[in-house]
Amino acid sequence: MKYALEERIGEPSLFCGRKQEMELLINWVHQIPIKTAKSRALLGRRKCGKSAIMQRLFNILWNQNGKVIPFYFEMRDDRQWLLELSDIYYRTFMIEKVNSLALGLSIFIQR
Repeated sequence: MKYALEERIGEPSLFCGRKQEMELLINWVHQIPIKTAKSRALLGRRKCGKSAIMQRLFNILWNQNGKVIPFYFEMRDDRQWLLELSDIYYRTFMIEKVNSLALGLSIFIQR
């Protein structure tokens, strides 16, 4: 598997014991193109692996090159102005948009 997003967990083989959570998320992702997926929240205390799960999901989706294009955005823990947050979010989105276009993928934004 190609790792488009570096996983903070380090060595990919260290990611283990999350089969049930990953199956749930993969099944949820398959519902997105047919518009039957509902919003999900991943809740847990600090340092329990939430980011690792989302980073792995991003890489799985990136490698599938399917109908769902992943977008990964991580919020900082410190306080920041809304304008700064929106600027960082927009720039991150555009970088990933350009990368996916370079790979021949398309991102559809519905309003």
